[in-house]
Amino acid sequence: MSITPLNEIIFEIRYNEWKFIFLQSENSIIINAQKSKVYKIYEKILTLNDFLKYSSNSDISKYSLLEQLNSLFIENKIKLKEDKDDLILSFENNHINQKLILNNKENIDSFILLEYIKLNSKKLNEKEIPSLNNKINFQKLNSEIKKKKIITNFNPTKIKAHNSFISLISIFPCGNLISVSCDDSIKIWTNNLKLIQSIIKAHLNWIYYVDIKDNNTFVTSSVDRNIKIWKKKENEFQLFSCINNAHNSYITKTIFNNMNDNIISCSGDEKIKIWEFKDNFNIYQNITTLNFGYGLYSILILNDLNLLIASGKIGTKFYNIYNFELICYIKESKCGNWNCLSRIDNNRLIMGESFYIYVVLINEKKVSQKIEINIKCSTVYVLNNYNVFLCGGNSQDFLIYSTDDYKCIQTINGKHTSFINGFLLINNNQLLSYSDDFTINIWEI
Repeated sequence: MSITPLNEIIFEIRYNEWKFIFLQSENSIIINAQKSKVYKIYEKILTLNDFLKYSSNSDISKYSLLEQLNSLFIENKIKLKEDKDDLILSFENNHINQKLILNNKENIDSFILLEYIKLNSKKLNEKEIPSLNNKINFQKLNSEIKKKKIITNFNPTKIKAHNSFISLISIFPCGNLISVSCDDSIKIWTNNLKLIQSIIKAHLNWIYYVDIKDNNTFVTSSVDRNIKIWKKKENEFQLFSCINNAHNSYITKTIFNNMNDNIISCSGDEKIKIWEFKDNFNIYQNITTLNFGYGLYSILILNDLNLLIASGKIGTKFYNIYNFELICYIKESKCGNWNCLSRIDNNRLIMGESFYIYVVLINEKKVSQKIEINIKCSTVYVLNNYNVFLCGGNSQDFLIYSTDDYKCIQTINGKHTSFINGFLLINNNQLLSYSDDFTINIWEI
């Protein structure tokens, strides 16, 4: 199958598990229906005049008709009936009963496949759809996926979330969100950014980091040198335990090691500490201290490889997660912020420092790529399902790079007025960016 030119999307409607895409070719409207998690696609090709007949109003435009259809979906006034060969949409428009029949499409073109993959957030796999193997050039198709823009709507929704810098936003398994800030507060949100709980003065100073263990437990660390563990009680999070003066300087990151219920922290005092919970005393006790060296910023646990990764200004160190013995030291790869260390896949780490991004091969224990960027990096974030990583920093712009060839795909005006501190994918199709300007931007992807 040849790769056909991509048609222009003029409208998209999401309805329960369905996504309806309206495309315009040179002289027709294509209506494409895709069902999430099921490889089944229905399509109807109409001339523009035929399409407008469904409006029962000769003066109506295609855009206002689509807006009417969208309203009918929102109000649950469109009925869907799916059979072996067709998808039937029944609705009333301008007091006239209408039926729109979409046919099951077997000869699938590249655009529809691309949209199907985007809807299901994954690359196409030959083994997944064996009946199509003879019709599709997968190599060319996947190269088209790489070129596809991640963000196409450049006007995000903006929310003022805190009264000072936003350090980090993370997501609970249930989908709720948590944010921490330089205003010393913790906020819990729904997945559509409705505030559930605000914990004022949660620390005595700037809260750097939050790590979630489960829906009922999280840990925070701060410039005040304290580590706090929070648990849900009567539908609200309350302080469960506090490790006072856990370090001799600010604590940039504290994370759970769920394999053995330990907590691991790193600090500006150049030390990594492992804390074990003592049931008898209801406290966490320091059981191991590792001396990293100057400029320690971030840590990462790779439980599948039994590794603890620590990174900072002097390089990156690999430790055994069980006995904490040093395995290797990679001086060439550096990390310049608590949110600048992440994992791409089974064998690749990514980190950022100053005007460079480093890709480290885990098994080979060496730097494979050093990428020069035009912003001073303060965060890197991997979108695995899209085969990209994002980089933000001391600029309004943020950059989107391919994890395949490490080339920049997009430069986006982040619509922030200060440093971008991080990103978070929510609801499978929304990207949050958060900043020193106290705000969260919500991007559709």
